[in-house]
Amino acid sequence: MQKSKNLGQGGGGDHLSRRSKNGVGVAAISKTPKSDGKVDGRLVKASKATKGLKEQTKQGAPSGVVVKKGAVKLKYPEVDAKAQNFFDTLKVARGKRLLVCLKGYPDPDNIATALALQWLAVQFNIQTDIIHFDEISHHENKALVKKLDIDLTHYAESFDVSDYDFFAVNDAQSPDLPIELPENCKLLIFVDHHKSIGKVKGPHVDIREDSGSTASIYTHYLMASPMKFTGTTQEENKIATALMHGIRTDTDNFVNAQPIDFSASQFLAKKVDRDLLALISRQSIPAKTMDLTQIALQ
Repeated sequence: MQKSKNLGQGGGGDHLSRRSKNGVGVAAISKTPKSDGKVDGRLVKASKATKGLKEQTKQGAPSGVVVKKGAVKLKYPEVDAKAQNFFDTLKVARGKRLLVCLKGYPDPDNIATALALQWLAVQFNIQTDIIHFDEISHHENKALVKKLDIDLTHYAESFDVSDYDFFAVNDAQSPDLPIELPENCKLLIFVDHHKSIGKVKGPHVDIREDSGSTASIYTHYLMASPMKFTGTTQEENKIATALMHGIRTDTDNFVNAQPIDFSASQFLAKKVDRDLLALISRQSIPAKTMDLTQIALQ
């Protein structure tokens, strides 16, 4: 797979193929539950945030997008009511093109959730490209992209956005983008764990302030998914590792973790590449920075 590339203008510039090994374009990836559910023999508490689904539904979806409730049969529908709407929304976009947008500087949480969304979209024959607008500047994030061999595209004016039917935004307080998309390209999915700025309207809006990371929310989608996520394939192993790293970093090594973060981590625990996760984690503070810090302390 290709690494992150800048699609800027200029002679001799590379042009990314929008077909990955899976045949997916990758320029880079209600009702409140009445009872708790069990996953792999474990009791999983339903999120309190699900009560907001009715309010989001009342806000309305983009014109022409109608989500049929219960269209997709989930593995564990009782675990998370919002997961049902997530998969029903993906079914609406079957065979379409989706642009996953990373707002701000790419970090472990939004990179991991973009990968998870990409994997889930493949199951519905949705062609997915992942773009970011700011540089991948942090040493740890560069290590994450490099070690997991993640394909991302750094947006430039030469990037053609006219081919997309929908766009998605994860781990951001609003779906507003620094670029203008065609009017026919509608918001399909918005998932975050921060308090939103203003009202967000779309077929699937999942904002959970009781979650320490967006990666945990996507992990719960995988838990309820009708497509079995075992972590045994190289692609699934990569996604599980990225999600675990996203949870770890956004919860400050679980210091600020919530119940949903712990249950998500338990699900991912046997699916991650522990050696790779440890290697990425060690990149958090470069050796040079440690040396400079030691000198300063002395």
